[in-house]
Amino acid sequence: MDLNRLYSDHQVLLMQADHAGPGLAGRSLRGDAQTLAGRIASYQEGMGAAAASAWKAQSVRLGTALSAALTARGLAA
Repeated sequence: MDLNRLYSDHQVLLMQADHAGPGLAGRSLRGDAQTLAGRIASYQEGMGAAAASAWKAQSVRLGTALSAALTARGLAA
């Protein structure tokens, strides 16, 4: 697995999400970024990397922000 590629893909997703705004496209991109952050954390944990906890926190922050945005718009499940 190319960890640098995952970092790059994550950053691109966040930039695309910011550009897309708060609508469905932006939320979808943020969800993809959240998933990728989780994959990065899992990979790092498997390798014993100290940075894994920071990526896990990033994944949680993105999920919390998505949930709040959906709730504010009455779209929460």
